[in-house]
Amino acid sequence: MPSLLKPDMKSLIWLGIGAVLVPKLLRRV
Repeated sequence: MPSLLKPDMKSLIWLGIGAVLVPKLLRRV
């Protein structure tokens, strides 16, 4: 399954956004 080995751009983008937003949300709470 090459699709699993090949990184998904959308997944990487959402991971990047989450990595930035999650700490900010935790700091607010």
